[in-house]
Amino acid sequence: MSKTKTPAAKKAAAPALDPRAEALLQAQVGFVLDELQGPRLDHWLDYGLDALLADAAKLKLKDVVDASLVKATVQTFAVELDLRGGIPELIAGIGRAVYAHPILKKTTLADVISDQEVAQFTDKILELRSAREDLLRGVLSNPLFTSFASDLIYQGVKDYLAHSNPVAGIPGASSVFKLGKAVASRAGARLEGAVEEGIRKTISKTVEATAARSAAALIETLDAQTLRMLVMDIWREIKPQPLSMAQRYLPAADFDELLVMGYEYWGELRQQAIYVTLINAGVEAFFAQYGGLTLADLLDELGVTRELMAAEARRYVVPVTQGLVKKKLLEPLVRRALEPFYASERFQAALKSL
Repeated sequence: MSKTKTPAAKKAAAPALDPRAEALLQAQVGFVLDELQGPRLDHWLDYGLDALLADAAKLKLKDVVDASLVKATVQTFAVELDLRGGIPELIAGIGRAVYAHPILKKTTLADVISDQEVAQFTDKILELRSAREDLLRGVLSNPLFTSFASDLIYQGVKDYLAHSNPVAGIPGASSVFKLGKAVASRAGARLEGAVEEGIRKTISKTVEATAARSAAALIETLDAQTLRMLVMDIWREIKPQPLSMAQRYLPAADFDELLVMGYEYWGELRQQAIYVTLINAGVEAFFAQYGGLTLADLLDELGVTRELMAAEARRYVVPVTQGLVKKKLLEPLVRRALEPFYASERFQAALKSL
């Protein structure tokens, strides 16, 4: 039983060409194939690149594209694009390959950043004196810090009272101290709890009262020069360490989890208005600075030279062309690009005019 093809399954039949059109099409297809293969390819690339650069010198960026078009592209790919499951798998695979690469064991921190660069970064950060002071005050005045400090001090006092005799050396005082501990013990948990609560409150108030003075003292003590010396001392200790040192503190399983968490966070962030707003602001700034430049000048500003473009074109065009030829796809590709013209009324009119 034969199967009837549905209209959607049928391929559009190529229009029958006039024999003269077919002969010309075949000649042009052959010419293009020759241009894309062998020694002619270098000539074709050089000629095409020079022609494009000559045109680029006549066109300004704002003449061919404007900020609104780039913003629309950002909206499509950075916000609306449906990210399939393959994307996080790809990111995770790349991350694992980088994480486990043997070069990390052979490369030290000093290999990727110099002493001078560490010093420059440190000096720049230390210039932010007001931010450093605000951070220190914020930490010392934070309830979490005061609670932690109070508990630390309380435990120290409690342990001291439990295992030491703070009045040793004072005649008769030791006996009185022991008697007080015995009375407190017989008084039971209620009295002990009240005493503990009183001590805790006293310590907490003391910590809160001294936090501001402590911040001022630390700010005065930890001046830029002292902090710089501290940072550079730490750097001298860690710079011989290999980059793989981080693997001791971030096991592979935790690294994978961080990648997943980071990807999920980015997926949420891209839906927020601030994400697109900031990207669009960057696009507008780019066009404000470069919109009036010609495309040739823009390429020059970005450091993209003719030599670089020619080298990259040869890097990709040659293997791609060879791959298409090997799969017998190049000739059909060229034919599809040229055939509509030879089947058009415009071509027929040109033939009649000859």
